[in-house]
Amino acid sequence: MCSFSSYQDILFLRAVLSRKKGRSSEDTVGLLNEASQTHFGSLKGLPLGPKYFTQMNPDFLMEMVKEYLIFAPTQVSILMYVYMQYSKDPGRVGDRVSLLTLAEWMAGFLDLE
Repeated sequence: MCSFSSYQDILFLRAVLSRKKGRSSEDTVGLLNEASQTHFGSLKGLPLGPKYFTQMNPDFLMEMVKEYLIFAPTQVSILMYVYMQYSKDPGRVGDRVSLLTLAEWMAGFLDLE
């Protein structure tokens, strides 16, 4: 049986392989979504501390963000801009992880540019 860590890695690698084989973006993004849900699900219930940040695995998250960005639109629609500006509900921080937030958390990571 796979641990959560290896299962999320396998899902992520399946997504990368799916993209490289030219499969549909829906399938690939679906695998990425499943990998991220598994990853963040494994963090639920952990107290904020060294174990949490170790298990969060920022390198894995950055690789995941890079894969997601391949499928991101090149221009932001006005609706998305309005949503991002006016939906800053502090109770739903976990629903939206922005790249700026990741940049603040991992300020020493130079490959973010």
